[in-house]
Amino acid sequence: MPPIDRISPGPEYGDLFSAAAAWGDLVIVGGTTAWDVDPGGGVEAQARAILGKFDRFLAAAGSDKSRVLFVQVYLADIETWDEMNRAWLAWVAPGAVPARVSVQAKLLQGLKVEMTCVAVRARP
Repeated sequence: MPPIDRISPGPEYGDLFSAAAAWGDLVIVGGTTAWDVDPGGGVEAQARAILGKFDRFLAAAGSDKSRVLFVQVYLADIETWDEMNRAWLAWVAPGAVPARVSVQAKLLQGLKVEMTCVAVRARP
């Protein structure tokens, strides 16, 4: 059985969770926010920061945005969906748009968006 790779576990996240975990070809990026980048920024700024983190976490797991299968987007206010989509459309890999769902959710204070994704690793 392949080992589980844990991406960025530990103190960076208060020892509560890993930023991502990978097993075999499967990569899961946990709930990612902009709390450490731009907690007061708008939805588009927070989404851009989150998607930048996705790039780093996916690369650390041997994947990239073209290999993302599914993204879940949590918005503090569903009326900001268009703002989040501006960041999304600037980030998503052409021809590799993943399945996605967006929902309204109560988020930690100051956070306007949180995202998680599932991807597969690139085969050598």
